[in-house]
Amino acid sequence: MAPSTLPAMKTNPKFVFFSDFDGTITTRDSNDFLTDNLGYGEKLRKQSNQEVLHERESFRDSFQGMMDSVKTPYDKCIQTLVENIKLDPGFKEFYDWARQNNIPVVILSSGMEPIIRALLLHLLGPVAEEIQIVSNQVAPRDGKSINEEGGWQIIFHDESHFGHDKSLEIAPYQQLPDSERPVMFYAGDGVSDLSAAKETDLLFAKKHHDLVTYCVKQDVPFTEFEDWSSILATVKRIAAGETDVKTVAAEGHEAFKKETLFSNASTAFSNSLSLPPILLFTSSPSAPASASSYKPRSVSSSVRAASRSSSAYTVFFSVSSAAISNSSRAVAYWSWSFSMMASAEDLSA
Repeated sequence: MAPSTLPAMKTNPKFVFFSDFDGTITTRDSNDFLTDNLGYGEKLRKQSNQEVLHERESFRDSFQGMMDSVKTPYDKCIQTLVENIKLDPGFKEFYDWARQNNIPVVILSSGMEPIIRALLLHLLGPVAEEIQIVSNQVAPRDGKSINEEGGWQIIFHDESHFGHDKSLEIAPYQQLPDSERPVMFYAGDGVSDLSAAKETDLLFAKKHHDLVTYCVKQDVPFTEFEDWSSILATVKRIAAGETDVKTVAAEGHEAFKKETLFSNASTAFSNSLSLPPILLFTSSPSAPASASSYKPRSVSSSVRAASRSSSAYTVFFSVSSAAISNSSRAVAYWSWSFSMMASAEDLSA
């Protein structure tokens, strides 16, 4: 496909930003909101989400069930969503900057185009008409109008198990000659975003959402975001040539590993409080040669000492596999150790 036939390439941009809509551009998922409040409810929806997450049900079948459970007339569904769905606090600023800098924004959604368009017009105003939306559609059921009870149904974009394989829209951009191909970004939060994420140069995955779980599971590079203000800051740096997508992806992956390690360490430490392990804090980046050379200190004094001596410190947890005498009993522990760097400012408070 020639660049001129690709909607986002009409202005020959150097960058194109593809994005999911529900829960990514908005703070809440409109389809979840409909299901929870007008359909079969939150409990059944979350059960179905788990089936999809564990690959026991396709996203398409799950989403079909969600939408089929909503019998409210379509115009009333839209009105309910307009009254309840909010824009991510940083998206308007991002979109305004993107328009000014010739960075097209393309929405790739597993939702329905009439709902997305109505919400964007309400939340952004007339400029929302410029945004290309590729998504599922809606149609009346036989003999009914979409604006009567039980009168509408979702029409999926394609035959994939997602209902809308977002990667199919991105693939033609990926196939452009190097001299014409733009740098492509993608932002998303859920399972249906994974195929698209693999086709772009830098993935922004929403923190604490299913897409992060999938990326880790399938080893897809990503950087986390909490709102669009951080996305804007990162894309500005890339557009200015201060960094590049590979560097950001590598930094994002490393940051996620450190945060995960810290979280696991905190959990392990909390669980260990009921046990008598040897807990060592040291400012050295190397693991202690032996536990016997260290005199035990309280956790609080060790943290304070570390924060006074350095802006960062390494924490080592070491539990001896040898039997530890406790009165008349001996308890054996598995050996385990790990290290991590953490800001002393975060832990000295």
